[in-house]
Amino acid sequence: MFMIRLKLPGGQLTADQYLAMDDICGMYGNGTLRVTTRQSFQFHGVLKQNMKATMAEINAALVTTLG
Repeated sequence: MFMIRLKLPGGQLTADQYLAMDDICGMYGNGTLRVTTRQSFQFHGVLKQNMKATMAEINAALVTTLG
């Protein structure tokens, strides 16, 4: 299992992006979308076989993990 941390420039996320992240954590993670103290979100429990699909979905919602 892996953890994926998002990078949100300026800590901003639209409502549509939040809903997309919520759907992604339900499909590929353990169902929890955790808010961090650094203005970001984390997905926990992402299986290795789902890593590529998870990253593709995150990128499709115009959110990144780079940084």
